[in-house]
Amino acid sequence: MNNTALQLRPAEAPTMMPAMSIQDAVDRHQMVVQFVGAMLKTDIDFGQIPGTNKPTLLKPGAEKLLTFFGLTKRFTVLEKVEDWMGADHGGSFFYYMYRCALYKGDQLIAESDGSCNSHESKYRWRKAERECPACGKAAIIKGRDEYGGGWVCFKKKDGCGAKFRDGDAAIEGQQVGRVANPDIADQVNTIQKMAQKRALIAATLLAVNASEFFTQDIEDMIIEAEAVEVKPSATRPPAVDPRPKTLGELVSPKQLWMIRNLGRETGIDVEEECRTHYSVALEEISKGVASEFIDYLNGKAGRAENIAFSAEPTKTAPALVQQPPANGGSNVTATEFWKSVRKWKVPEEESGNYAEAAAKKEMTWAEALNTLREMYG
Repeated sequence: MNNTALQLRPAEAPTMMPAMSIQDAVDRHQMVVQFVGAMLKTDIDFGQIPGTNKPTLLKPGAEKLLTFFGLTKRFTVLEKVEDWMGADHGGSFFYYMYRCALYKGDQLIAESDGSCNSHESKYRWRKAERECPACGKAAIIKGRDEYGGGWVCFKKKDGCGAKFRDGDAAIEGQQVGRVANPDIADQVNTIQKMAQKRALIAATLLAVNASEFFTQDIEDMIIEAEAVEVKPSATRPPAVDPRPKTLGELVSPKQLWMIRNLGRETGIDVEEECRTHYSVALEEISKGVASEFIDYLNGKAGRAENIAFSAEPTKTAPALVQQPPANGGSNVTATEFWKSVRKWKVPEEESGNYAEAAAKKEMTWAEALNTLREMYG
């Protein structure tokens, strides 16, 4: 190797100098940190995927960062395949690759490519369920032996209540499980938008140097809340610095879901409780503080139950002290729900759908549990 080739001539030195001073770089980085903490919201602008060490940047968050830095986006189609009749792919097939270029005025700042195609599993397949021949609803469940067996169009799944015998071809002849999506052409616009979104997020991370805070490529994964057993604590969480040092330490969506659900179950205003003790909003605490807060709330819930059930019933007001019903009663909690569905080995997708419905108050936890008990209990 010719060592002289590694030496810079004086005239070339200025071209290798940084584009900004160290202080400017520090100030820029600090502005990004402050903007992310103040303006980007969990589950809207970014999401924490279990098993990853960085939050995932979502499209709304990327657009806010572009606005903050005064960047504009331009998309270009690099490749596309549109096989509507499926002559070359054994069925309809669509593929798009877009390039997203980000500009500051007329100056190109960053660009990146993103692709999407209809053979990705979320577009290619659908979960087929048995539909009721009478009402057309996908509400068919297996009847329990003690109730005569057969098949039932379950009313709590918006069914009509119709019953069918074991061996009925109208029910058992239906294809169930993973099947090819018969309406893949309806997804063409979605596939195009997904390719653009992937290119946009990748370019944004490059342009604003946000890879320190966020990752991508899993931006369209489903975030599922999972109940975690914790040991109740009877003491107030210790006072610590509640804010995370990095965005990766910010309270996760799973923790927020658990905290708010505990608040609903115990009647505690968790937002106010958090502000009173930590002097910050619930969404601004760290994962560690969130875990302590969950222990604290469980401790308060445990003390409330102990007080209620330790009192002796009196002749004048016997209804004031009642043992809570077993699983399936009217006051089933999220924790009881998850314990039961795991015991029954309910498929995660099935239990997740009912948990989401209960969390959104589309049904109670008891109704969700009773529905799954009919099928798996």
